[in-house]
Amino acid sequence: MRRVLGAIVFGTLSLSAAGLGQVPTRAIDQVIPLSYGINSVRLTHDLGGTVVLAWRENYNAHSFDVLSIYAQGVRDKLVQDARLQIVPLFSRSNGNNEQLFFRSDGGADCRLSDFRLVRMGSGDVAFITADREFGQTYADRQEVTFAYYRLTRNSSDSNFADVGRPKYYFKLDHTQKAKKTYCDVNEAFKAELGLGEDGR
Repeated sequence: MRRVLGAIVFGTLSLSAAGLGQVPTRAIDQVIPLSYGINSVRLTHDLGGTVVLAWRENYNAHSFDVLSIYAQGVRDKLVQDARLQIVPLFSRSNGNNEQLFFRSDGGADCRLSDFRLVRMGSGDVAFITADREFGQTYADRQEVTFAYYRLTRNSSDSNFADVGRPKYYFKLDHTQKAKKTYCDVNEAFKAELGLGEDGR
């Protein structure tokens, strides 16, 4: 089984203080295919990464994907041994909600949460999630929230790195509500961001 996540170009994208900029507007031919197992993906132009996608079988309608991301060969003034490092998600700016992995959620009717790994115009990857409330049932149409995570580097220019943060991590940049309600968040990804499950 294979799951393919798209690489996209953001309209007016930069890593400035303005954040991720606009919502992705168009897909290009470049695609990041993620198979279940270990995948090699460049996180930046000069940083190799490993993305592990696994299936958590539940023997009912509620099995789910689990995704974890790692940086390879990281060395700087503070880290000399180039060990494999996990690249977590920080979903709050104060850092109190660190996720070492991301999992999807849903049932036989609809998926309540899912993700897309995308490539920005700068060459960095970014991470987008979509979540909806449960409502009364899995089949309800509910409001969907997109969360945009920016790949962030902990400073290595001096001996004063941001203590408590890893060398690389995905930091929540902003959230955005979908314009309509949806049962399956993948419908929202496709209809509102142009990102279907195949990344197109």
